[in-house]
Amino acid sequence: MKVCVVGASVAGLHVAKFLLSSGVDCEVSLIERKKVIGENIVCGGGLASYMVKRLKLEIPEEFIASKVRKVRFYSPTLDYAELQMEKEYGLILWRDRWEKLLGEQVEELGAKIHLNVRNPPEMLKEADVIVGADGLTGISRKLAVKQFPSNDDVHIAVQSVGKAKVADEEAISMYFGSQIAPQGYAWTFPLPGSEFRIGLGIPLTHASRLNQYFKTLVTSIEAEITEKPKVKLIPTAHPEKSLVHGKIALVGDAGLQTDAATGGGMAPAIFGAKCLAEALDKGKLKLYDKLWKAELYGRNRQRYKLKQILCEMSDGEFEMLVDVLKDFKPVSESLGVALTHLLIELAFRHPKFFTRHKVLRRLIR
Repeated sequence: MKVCVVGASVAGLHVAKFLLSSGVDCEVSLIERKKVIGENIVCGGGLASYMVKRLKLEIPEEFIASKVRKVRFYSPTLDYAELQMEKEYGLILWRDRWEKLLGEQVEELGAKIHLNVRNPPEMLKEADVIVGADGLTGISRKLAVKQFPSNDDVHIAVQSVGKAKVADEEAISMYFGSQIAPQGYAWTFPLPGSEFRIGLGIPLTHASRLNQYFKTLVTSIEAEITEKPKVKLIPTAHPEKSLVHGKIALVGDAGLQTDAATGGGMAPAIFGAKCLAEALDKGKLKLYDKLWKAELYGRNRQRYKLKQILCEMSDGEFEMLVDVLKDFKPVSESLGVALTHLLIELAFRHPKFFTRHKVLRRLIR
C-alpha cells in the first residue's frame, strides 16, 4: 500500500510514525511545502498532561520548555483568578525541535520525506491513500471538495515572544475582552528566562484590526516584544461528520479536529493520526470515520458550543466569570471541561446569564 502524507507537521508526522510502527506492509511518503521540518511554527505549544498520558506520548525533557500547574484568567480590567490544578496541568513544548525529532524518527522507520514541494498533485497520482495533514488552506481540503468554514468559524492568530510584566511565569494566562480579543482570547505561555509566547486569536470577521488588537495586548500586559510576530489561521468550526473522500483522509487542522474553544490542535491531531493509522492497519479506510468520531466528535461538538458561549459574552460577564473563579475548584484536568463547569456555576449564581445564553442551556442538557 502506497500512502502519501501531505504535510509534515504534528498530524502528518504522527500518521507516518504510527503507521510504520504498526508493521503494515506499506510505503510512506511525506510531502512538505516548507524547506525545513519545524520551520516557522505559530503555536503556543501547550499540551495538557492528561492528554500526554492518554496518548502515551514520550517527550524527552529537552523538548519541554516549561511545565505549568495553573491557568490564570484575566478579565477585561485585568482582574484575575486562577485554576489551580492538584497535579501538573501541562507542558509547553519547543514544538519546532520536537517536530524535527519526529521527522528523524519517521525517516529511520523508512518514510521518504520530500521538502519544499509546491506542486504535490503530480506526486499523488500513484498513491493508494492520500493523507491530508496540510492544514486549513492546504491542497488536501480542495482535493476532498471541502468548503472553507465561515469567517466566524476560523480564527486568525498572531504570536510573538517577549517579556511581560502582567503575566505569571508559572501559569498559562488567558486574557478576555472586546478591546484585546473580541470573540476570542489572548494568551501568554511561559518560557525559560522570564520570556513568554505572547499572542491572540480572533475570528476572521475582525481580521482587519488584528495588528491594532495585538498592540493593545502588548500595551496592556506591559510587554517587550523580542521576535517578529507570525500569523496563522486556526479552524474553530463544528466537527464534520466524515473526513474520508474517496482515497483521501483528512487529519488535524485539515479535518477541523481542533478544539474550537481553546484553539488547541496538537492533541486532537495526534488522536486523529492514531485513529487513521489503525484504520489503515486493518485495511479499511472508511473505518477511520468511526474511530475518530468515537474519540473526538462528541468532545469537539461540546467545545464548539463552549466557543459560541464565550464569543457571545460581554465584558461585564467576563468580569463576573473571573469573580466566580476566585473560589471555584476544578474537578477535571481538562481546561475545556473546567470552563464548562465554571460557566454553569456562573449561571447558577447569576440566573440572567443562564436565560441570556441559549447555547449554555443546550450544553447543560
